[in-house]
Amino acid sequence: MPANEILARLSEIASGDLGFFLSIDNSGEWKVDLKRAKKASKTKLLRKIKAGKDGPEIEIHNPVDALKQLGLYHGLWTGEASKGKAMNRRQIVQEAKKRAEDRRRNRGSD
Repeated sequence: MPANEILARLSEIASGDLGFFLSIDNSGEWKVDLKRAKKASKTKLLRKIKAGKDGPEIEIHNPVDALKQLGLYHGLWTGEASKGKAMNRRQIVQEAKKRAEDRRRNRGSD
């Protein structure tokens, strides 16, 4: 699987929503609707599905885990922010500028 497809799938998981798997009528009643999810190409978000005593039980892949992996890929967990230190807006901007400059320098040395 190419890297860009991995990133696309992680992005889709990160924005996953159980709402893709539900049909809700005007009275607010809902039911699991796998046909709807399949039509929207969202079934790959499913982690687990089983028949429960009160109807189908579904679980989607963990969006937070996908966000963490995407953050690692984009280098968000480096510098002061990853050391658990609270940063104000000015410090965040400075940190971002520093990372961008470091990336530019590293590209020039390749």
